[in-house]
Amino acid sequence: MNACKNCSAKLKVGEVFCSACGLLTREENLIEFECERHPERIAVGLCVICGMPVCSECEVKRNGKILCTNPEHSLLLQDWCVIHQVDSEFEAEAFVRNLADGGIEAQSFSLHDHTATHWLKENRVLLFVRKSEYEKASAVLKELNLIGSI
Repeated sequence: MNACKNCSAKLKVGEVFCSACGLLTREENLIEFECERHPERIAVGLCVICGMPVCSECEVKRNGKILCTNPEHSLLLQDWCVIHQVDSEFEAEAFVRNLADGGIEAQSFSLHDHTATHWLKENRVLLFVRKSEYEKASAVLKELNLIGSI
């Protein structure tokens, strides 16, 4: 297992990007992504929230993590946290609805929402809840047997 050059997180064999910080692992995979906003430029990473490929001009770094230029993502990183990761948008929507039934707002972001990353083998849909509601959301999902211990 290799470690990410940016954040030292452990990378799985064949992983295209670091899921912890968003840095592309181009050297190991020989994959180049085009920046979504500047297709003539090579992306340096993927937004850790939405998976958008960003070049050095577009990347926004917060706490060592790569974000796209969407200002809401910086706020999301501050006030929200990932409670779960699922493999499909359909499954994510079910989680969001179940949390809403429990009075908890949740958001999901899919790696497959972008043309450049749609073909990736990784099916990554992140589920976010407000940090202040993490424990309550976790209890709701455990009660519904949707997740085990976190």
